[in-house]
Amino acid sequence: TPFLRNASEHGAVAIGGLDMLVHQGAASFELWTGRKAPLEVMFQAARTALAERERSTPGSGSEDTGPGTSGAADSTGGA
Repeated sequence: TPFLRNASEHGAVAIGGLDMLVHQGAASFELWTGRKAPLEVMFQAARTALAERERSTPGSGSEDTGPGTSGAADSTGGA
């Protein structure tokens, strides 16, 4: 999006919507359970749900399918 491009041009680290969704869910999981969230499991579940949605609703696919898709730092701990 123009917002993310502008942020990146000004040195901000921009992440995509799927990263934000999963990490917000992970934070909630950890808050409510007191356990470390299974990020990879959560990312895989989100990707699977998006793929199923894309198959069942042509033309409504998401451009953001996981870590690294925005060209920003990998949110799973890598660079």
